[in-house]
Amino acid sequence: MGDAKIPPVTVSFFIIFPTVALAFSVAILASPEPRSWAFFATLVITWIGLKGSSWFIYKSRDDVAKLEKVASATEEDIIVGSPSRDEEETTDEPNNSFQLQEETTDEPNNSFQPQIVYNHTHLYKIIQGLMRPPILTIQICHASVLCLLITLSIRIFCVEKFGSHPANLDFGSNNVAFVNMFQSFTTMIQGVFAAFLTYPAVVGLIARVFTTSAGDSLLLKKPNVHVIWFCEVVAACMTIFPTASIIIAIAHNYVTFSNSPHLYKLAEWLIGYTLGITAGVYFSSIVQRVFLLVGGILNALENNGRNSDESIAYVIDKLVLPQTDNDDANPEDEKIVKYGFGKASEHKGYLVRVVEIVAELLTKLCYCVLAIATLLNGIFIGMTWNYDSEGDKASLPIICIFIGVAALVYVSIALATNRGGYI
Repeated sequence: MGDAKIPPVTVSFFIIFPTVALAFSVAILASPEPRSWAFFATLVITWIGLKGSSWFIYKSRDDVAKLEKVASATEEDIIVGSPSRDEEETTDEPNNSFQLQEETTDEPNNSFQPQIVYNHTHLYKIIQGLMRPPILTIQICHASVLCLLITLSIRIFCVEKFGSHPANLDFGSNNVAFVNMFQSFTTMIQGVFAAFLTYPAVVGLIARVFTTSAGDSLLLKKPNVHVIWFCEVVAACMTIFPTASIIIAIAHNYVTFSNSPHLYKLAEWLIGYTLGITAGVYFSSIVQRVFLLVGGILNALENNGRNSDESIAYVIDKLVLPQTDNDDANPEDEKIVKYGFGKASEHKGYLVRVVEIVAELLTKLCYCVLAIATLLNGIFIGMTWNYDSEGDKASLPIICIFIGVAALVYVSIALATNRGGYI
C-alpha cells in the first residue's frame, strides 16, 4: 500500500482523558456533601462519549488495516492505464477495477477524475483528515481551554488556602458554579457551541441540511458554503465570554483576582466546552464510520477487498471540491486535488472574497485574544495568590507554574497536531 498508510491516532486523548474523567467521578461520589451533580454528570458523559468514540475510531482503523493486509498479500497498488499492467491477460473473473468516466449531464463536471483505483486505506486517510478540526482551532483554542482547565484545577484544589470545595465546584467565598441555573445554563451552552461547531463533521452535516443540492445521501450532498463560514464565525464568537470575564475581572479589581467570581463563570463555560468536545469527537467518529460503510467496507471484508472499487470511487468523487477561479492547477494531477467536508478553509473562493477575509480575521482575532486572556488569567492569579496578605500578594512560584503549564500545553499540542494526532 506504500504511500497510503493509516494515519496515527493520538492514543493519549482516548486513554488519559476518559481515565481522568472516571477518576474525578469516583472522587465526587466519595466526597462528603455538597456535590455538584452538573459536574458529576459532565464527567460521566465525557467518559462514555470518549470511550464510545474510541470504539468507532479503532473499529474503523482495524477494518481498514485488515483490508490492507489482505491487499498487500495478493497484489500491489493497481494504477489504471499503467504500462506495467498486462492488458492482454484474460481471466474468467470480471475486472473489478473502476475508473470514473465523464457523465453527460447538463451541469459542468468540475470534479476530479481519479487516475488510480482507490482502496479503503485511501478513503480512511482522506476521511480522517477531513474530520479533524482546523489546525488553528486545535493549537490555539483547544490549547487555551486546556490551560484554563489546568489553572482552575490547581486553584480549586488549594482547599486550605482558599476554603474551596472541588466536588461542589466551590472556589471559596461563595464562588460556587451552577447556583443560578438559568445563567449557568446560558454560560455552559456558549461553551458547548464554541467546541461543538469546531468539528467539521458537525458543520458539514449542518451545511448539507440547509443545501439545495440533490444527492443520494445527506453525507454526499454538496454543502451550503455560507453555512460553513457562518458556523466557524459563531464558534469563534462563543469564545468571547471567557475572554471578557477575565478582562472584566482584571479591570474591576485585580487585587482580589485569585478569588474573583469570574472563576466559577469560567468553570461553567469550561464544562460546556468539555461537553462540546466530547459530542464533537463522538459525532466525528460516527460520521467517519458511516463514510466507510457507504464505501462498502463490510462487503470488502467479506470478499477479501473485492467488489468495492466503485463504492470507494463514488464516495471520494463526492468529496472532491470543484475547481474555482483561483485554482490554476491541472485537475489531472492527483497531488493537487482538494477534498472538503466541513471546514471553512477548504471552501475558500466560493464566497465574496471580502466576506471570507472578514470571517477569517474575526475567527483568528477571537482565538488569539482568548490565548492572551488565558495567559493573563494565570499570571494574575499568581500575582494575587496571597490577596488576603498585608505584604507581598504575588507568588512567583505560582506564576512560573502557570506560565510553564501554558508553554508545555501549547508546545505539546502543536507537536501532536503536526505529527497527525487526532484531537
